[in-house]
Amino acid sequence: MRACVERFVPGPELMATLDRLVEEPSLTNRDRARVMATRVSRLQGEIPPKEMAARIDQMLPFLEAHADPDVLGSTLGIAATIAAIEGDMDTCILHAHALETLRRNHPEVSGTAAANNLGIAFLAIGAYELAATQFGGSLRLAPVENSARATVAASTNIALAVSRAKLLRGPRVVHQFRPELDLAEASLRSLRARDANPETECFVAAALASIAMIENDMQAASAEWGEMDAFAAHTAEAFIRYFSVVELPIAVHRGDNMRAVALANRCLAPFDDHDLVPLRRVEALRWRSIAHERLGDVSGALEDARLAADAALEDGPGEADILIRLVGDRADLEHRQQRLLDRTSELREQALIDELSRVGNRRAFDRHLESLSVGPAIPVAILVIDLDHFKAINDRHGHPTGDRVIARAAAICTQAGRASDRVFRIGGDEFVVVAETDSLQHARILADRIRAGFLAEPWTLEGIDTAVTCSIGVGIGSTDDLAPILPSADAHLYGAKQAGRNRVHPESV
Repeated sequence: MRACVERFVPGPELMATLDRLVEEPSLTNRDRARVMATRVSRLQGEIPPKEMAARIDQMLPFLEAHADPDVLGSTLGIAATIAAIEGDMDTCILHAHALETLRRNHPEVSGTAAANNLGIAFLAIGAYELAATQFGGSLRLAPVENSARATVAASTNIALAVSRAKLLRGPRVVHQFRPELDLAEASLRSLRARDANPETECFVAAALASIAMIENDMQAASAEWGEMDAFAAHTAEAFIRYFSVVELPIAVHRGDNMRAVALANRCLAPFDDHDLVPLRRVEALRWRSIAHERLGDVSGALEDARLAADAALEDGPGEADILIRLVGDRADLEHRQQRLLDRTSELREQALIDELSRVGNRRAFDRHLESLSVGPAIPVAILVIDLDHFKAINDRHGHPTGDRVIARAAAICTQAGRASDRVFRIGGDEFVVVAETDSLQHARILADRIRAGFLAEPWTLEGIDTAVTCSIGVGIGSTDDLAPILPSADAHLYGAKQAGRNRVHPESV
């Protein structure tokens, strides 16, 4: 954030008054310099940075000659900030050096405005730890100056600077700036208790949520943010993007991944004005990648990870550590993608396997018929197999025994056929075999092998003292017209049951 956080209500009337005062002939040069500096401070965020820099360049000679040191210091800080935002590092460093020299020569130049603006300049050029130190100094002065705006500005900027330093340097930075973070949190809670100002509450909530996120306490961050809406928290687009960056990880934490994508998209949309949030693109892409992955869009997640790495590289040499970490994250994401694909294949396979019999289930049978219907026409036979008196087995011996009978029946059907023959369990005790054959006689031979396998099975091993038999109906046809084959086999199965069970229908041709 920039010092324009201090400007919650620009006040057109105030600006008009300042414009008139600058031209007031009765003012002393010292007072005129103070009015000019105030007007520059209030213009932040109201005019483009280039125009702001031009105005400051025009005024600086007058301010250097006539302004109080603290007034000059505040303007130099703003000048450094604007130069940093514009990417003019040489001018930024020149103004920052001038401000530091002024502060050494004039110890009284230690106000929050000067410290805040210098901190913002450091923030804009990626010197996050130096920025956090400046904001800490500003925050320690804020209670003395009794400035709510200064408190919010310094606290918000401390959270932003430390979060960016943590992103680059790792968690050790949090310990280094623990006193500043604690002071920021205490100052914000105190301010909220004594001055519940709706115009500052959005900044207070955002700063407290950011501090909680620095501590990796997403539950606390979510509670601090509450029901706030980043899109409605402010009218200025630059601030909306800042609030969107704050809400984005909270939305992911809450599981609202579609909201997270919308927030990230707002952060990434083209924007002509200056950017308040360092590494905004990197942060937005990083979280959008996570949201896409959780939505099942693995390709989108990988693409965002790649774009985030590219954005980190483009944002300057200070982001090299982020780039390395993002590349590692991307490799990890690709590894997780492969695991996900493997798991998806495994789940898909499991969804087509009958858990008890370990052969294909009804869904697998339907899909197999569908795949046969779209390929070249081939002759097929469908065998429908039903265990005789299976309900009596369950009633007499219990369901665990019945389950073992089902599993053994599936094995008998599988062992009787060829490797190309497919076995499915399509009901409680009903199985189907699909075999490639152009002969009813060959299909019946397969059916007889299955029936004989039931008769030869030593069912006493399953705790049954009588043989388990089956009835089988056979239908044949072609894959270019599968519809009549299964009903034909069902009809023949009914005939086998009616004829006394333990037989194959139709009879031998």
